[in-house]
Amino acid sequence: MATLTAIDASTTIYRACNGYTGEWSCWSPVRETAEAYLNNPGFGGASVVSRKIGTDYILDLRGQSDISARRELASEILRAWNRLRERQDVIEDLLDAWGNCAYLYEIWERCQYTREILPTLYDAVVHDQETYPERATTVVRLVD
Repeated sequence: MATLTAIDASTTIYRACNGYTGEWSCWSPVRETAEAYLNNPGFGGASVVSRKIGTDYILDLRGQSDISARRELASEILRAWNRLRERQDVIEDLLDAWGNCAYLYEIWERCQYTREILPTLYDAVVHDQETYPERATTVVRLVD
């Protein structure tokens, strides 16, 4: 397995867009990956912008199988969810709820409580489960 490049607060990230760079926006630590979205209607934009991540509150799910990444994400979400709601849900309950999500990113796009809790734990999620470009590293900014 290849060694993963560290991603931290000082990492420069790139995004092809028409202006939006806020909550839930997707970025890449590789400029060429962002450039692939310059001519991708509905998924990018006319120019590439850059910025530093600017936070160390990063959940890094890279280098894992899809199920391992889901388990780690579920573990993080459930610790906070159970604490806030005084519940005792288990990882399998959450994995079942995510069962109709074919891709990792659909978990926070489709699941309301995941979308609600994740930004209270982290400012960014890094994953390598993208389909375009395949296995590209993606940084999802959870907060503005």
